[in-house]
Amino acid sequence: MIATIMVLMTMNGVLDFSDNENESRELLELAEPLEAPTNPGHTVFAQYITSDNCGYCYAYGSPAHNQAKNSLPDNYVYISYHSAAFGNTADAESGNIAPIYGVQHLGESGGAPKTSFGDATLNTGCGSNTCWDQYISSGGNMHSTAADYSVNVGQSDNGDGTSDVTVSASYIGSGTPASSITLYAAVTEKVCNSHVYADGSKGHNCWEAWLLNNGNYASNSGNTGGTGFETISLSSGSVSKSWTVPNNLVNGGATNMNVVAALFSGWSTSSFQEDVYAAADGTMQPPIDVSVVSFTVDNQDGARGFMTGDTLDLSVTVRNAGADTYSDGGSIEMCYDTQCFDQTALNTLSNAAGSTNTQTFSTTFDTSSIPNVANGLTGFKAQITGLTGDGNGANNVQMSYIEHDFTPSTDTPMAAGDIAIARGGSLDFDITGNPRDGVDTMATMTPEFEVAPTGTTIWESVWVDAPTGLTAQGTQYERYVFTVDPTSTASSGDYDVRARLTDARGQIGDWKVANAAFSLMNGLPQVIDPNQPDNAPGTCPVFPGLPTVKVETNERVPLAGLVCDAETPLSNLVITSQNPYFIAWHPSAGEIEVNFATMQWDSMGNPMTQGMGITINDGEDQNTGTLLFNVVENGQPRWSSVPAQSYDEGGSVQLGLTQFLTDTDTDGNPSSVMDLNLAIVSVEPAGILDAEIWPTGLMVTAIDDDAHGSVVITVRATDTDGQLSETPIHVHVENVNDAPRFDATGLENLMVQVDEPLELDLTSRLTDVDNDDAEIWATVTSNDGMVQYNPISGMLTATYTTAGQYMIQL
Repeated sequence: MIATIMVLMTMNGVLDFSDNENESRELLELAEPLEAPTNPGHTVFAQYITSDNCGYCYAYGSPAHNQAKNSLPDNYVYISYHSAAFGNTADAESGNIAPIYGVQHLGESGGAPKTSFGDATLNTGCGSNTCWDQYISSGGNMHSTAADYSVNVGQSDNGDGTSDVTVSASYIGSGTPASSITLYAAVTEKVCNSHVYADGSKGHNCWEAWLLNNGNYASNSGNTGGTGFETISLSSGSVSKSWTVPNNLVNGGATNMNVVAALFSGWSTSSFQEDVYAAADGTMQPPIDVSVVSFTVDNQDGARGFMTGDTLDLSVTVRNAGADTYSDGGSIEMCYDTQCFDQTALNTLSNAAGSTNTQTFSTTFDTSSIPNVANGLTGFKAQITGLTGDGNGANNVQMSYIEHDFTPSTDTPMAAGDIAIARGGSLDFDITGNPRDGVDTMATMTPEFEVAPTGTTIWESVWVDAPTGLTAQGTQYERYVFTVDPTSTASSGDYDVRARLTDARGQIGDWKVANAAFSLMNGLPQVIDPNQPDNAPGTCPVFPGLPTVKVETNERVPLAGLVCDAETPLSNLVITSQNPYFIAWHPSAGEIEVNFATMQWDSMGNPMTQGMGITINDGEDQNTGTLLFNVVENGQPRWSSVPAQSYDEGGSVQLGLTQFLTDTDTDGNPSSVMDLNLAIVSVEPAGILDAEIWPTGLMVTAIDDDAHGSVVITVRATDTDGQLSETPIHVHVENVNDAPRFDATGLENLMVQVDEPLELDLTSRLTDVDNDDAEIWATVTSNDGMVQYNPISGMLTATYTTAGQYMIQL
């Protein structure tokens, strides 16, 4: 009875062995084996969830898939999502990585063995090595038109540590293929060397990498840039996609690599139930598969494109990627438009593993009959015809295209600024264009730019500074920038500009004219920019450099080369300024008189340049600018800030002064401060401290122990040139609270009779230099006798009953 129940449950796929991993398997061994699956008439694709520690997986699930594959080698395809433990089947080892997330796609995270046929709901549990046969025999949930699609997988070891993978898909039905198909593709280990079961056995087709769009792939070592599976259209009948992958993706190299591919209606990382149309893997290599593997079209002169009349070199390589040698003839043909213009017979090609499995055919083509057009593209076709028994017709044709090399066009020059150019000014013009082909770019074209008075044809480029290269190359803003820099003698008025481009083959575009592109204005007087002195009008004297003046000194500075008007002599200019340091303008001498009251310093202690804004009038127009001056020392000693000093009353302080002094000679050059003569000018207020100079420092001492307060000592430094400078030094004498004092004068060795009271008034004898005497509090102690002190009256009373010597302590 138990055996019968187990057979029925296994046949109906009800048991979930993934949740009963620890149950006895002895009952399962009573299950009757099913027959091998019958051929459903099309391919079946399965996704199998398995784990290292899943006993039912290595005992039944994996052997059952392998048995089905061996029974239907050309109709059954499966991939194993092999995790480390059945408690977490969605780990990275299983292939659950971005951007595909294979296990997550099936909505799974734990439990094995489980299999999804045709991306349908998973079938859970397996108790015999034929447990999956019934699903395969019944069609494997594949789409109803599965027989109308075919998939071929080609793998070829390149001998350099990589393999080329090509997946070809075809629609072979009489209807209409699905409008969009997702090409599921993965690299697997044919024998799962990297995923050994707990009993030491190994399954098959374990995931190692996803083959993604644009020739990329993703494995647990990283992603080369893909964002998802390739999406293809079979509206033209056939499509091929190729990848080059490292052999070390699999443990065992190229001989253990098995690429699995399937055609899906779509893909989601969080849900399944997609339509699956067909599948294939690398073990389903057709006996014969002759294909075009490369086809190139190149210009004999090395150019990327061609001009009418050029000769092109065409070269095609074909290869047999099949399992058997091909020797049944056929032709390799080269075609243009609808006509094939050259061909050669197909050689005998060894199988994919042989050394003579490729053949190359080369020829030439004269393009004199092809008219050159803007943005033109000419395609050539290489095809293999007359094959016998070829297992994959989708890869027998390949197109190669070459660009037309056409004459460029130029856009209207655009001014990059104010089109009214002042005298001595300049204006940039941006030159852009279109190569009108896929051969040239802005970087490969040579620009020209010329200027002429508006309404004339006197074109010239003597004012024009040409660029050395592109600006913003590689961006949407790339352009050539020409600078119009009029000479000082150029006539004022409006000017036209024109530009043209010449491509790398010497094809010259037409001139593009911009009328009244700019106006040259009347010359204005100007202050020459010290950072760009070469921009001064050509008639101006050479820039002499920044003038240097002494601080606190009237200085006259020649302005030749500092201020200029291309049309007006310096002596005819009127220069004024609101700057308080401006003294006068002396036009006949061409000199400006200034007196800078202070120097300015940067954070490093270096003197800074100072500016003076001026207004310049040439009788017609006026302009403003800033004259810059190097302001240097005038030779006078300089004090830096001397920090305030302090000490307690009755104390003293010493301070070295040279650290706060600098000095220069009459030319403003640094000189030694050790040559300075230091003297005290004043001490205010007096009566608190004494101050004196010792060689290079200041000595301050207290007058007595009680004097305190704040004092300002003025110190003068005089250099060898007789120039002097003074600085105040603030000194604070801190008040220290002194103890009250007792005047014991006349109280030593007093004599008094026994039993006679001694009375002393201590009020006048108690004093406090820091506080009110009335606030003094005194206490009296004695070694004997009766002693009393009245703190209110200040009277001390003592009476002794025995003769002797006594001491009273206050």
